[in-house]
Amino acid sequence: MFWCLRRIAWAGSVALTIVSLVGCGSSSADAPATSSSTKRWVAAPESKATPNPVAPTPENMKEAQALFKENCAGCHNENGDGKGPASVVLPRKAANFTDAVTMATMTDGELFWKMSNGRAPMPAWADSFTVNQRWQLVNYIRAFSSPNGQATVAAK
Repeated sequence: MFWCLRRIAWAGSVALTIVSLVGCGSSSADAPATSSSTKRWVAAPESKATPNPVAPTPENMKEAQALFKENCAGCHNENGDGKGPASVVLPRKAANFTDAVTMATMTDGELFWKMSNGRAPMPAWADSFTVNQRWQLVNYIRAFSSPNGQATVAAK
């Protein structure tokens, strides 16, 4: 019994180390907590209706890729499938940006709002990334679910 408890404590320590090293939760702003892990994460209608003012140019995609790799891939994985190394310890699954059906239900404004405001365990990035950087990231994560998205993202 004691051995089993020690192993559980060790696994918890390893998980916390992974999360801190890969950048999940590295934002200085705390993500808003929710009362239930099943509560829907819904942006206000005006946020959903906000159009993306940033074009997905090669330069913007390259900048977004660097931000994504450094700050998002730990949880969402470099290929955007939501299975990054830190995802195993998350109380809620990281979004799978490769799921075209799910991604088609969200507007750019909604993705921007979610990225900006966060929801535990996802940090709020409004104080860490500029408005332009967050819109670049919206374009970048959209590419994961586009018909040639994986090739597009890999080429950038």
